[in-house]
Amino acid sequence: MRAIEEIKGVQLYSCKQFADKVAGLTGEIPDCTRDFAERVADRDDEGLLVGMLRAKTRGKGTPYIRDQFCVLGEHLSDASQVVVSLGDDEIAIEKFRPAAGAKAGHAKWWGEWSR
Repeated sequence: MRAIEEIKGVQLYSCKQFADKVAGLTGEIPDCTRDFAERVADRDDEGLLVGMLRAKTRGKGTPYIRDQFCVLGEHLSDASQVVVSLGDDEIAIEKFRPAAGAKAGHAKWWGEWSR
């Protein structure tokens, strides 16, 4: 698994919006990202959000990390689950609870993860 070096964040979209974002990218799109976008493109599920991770740069914007994306499911209930896809590897995160510390406009959460 390739390490995530500097992550700026992730912008989450509906399944269709995510598929449209991936389809609109220029250049090479990794198979894992393209295949997933095609599989979820027709899903109409408000409880499922998807987005590509964004890289932190030195004043050059926040480009997508094309082979890394995040899926947030069940966020409308008390059983939120996140799956982060890192190329060919996946990390599942669940059992969320608020974590200590906060900053205006930001929230900290704790979750248990597994591969």
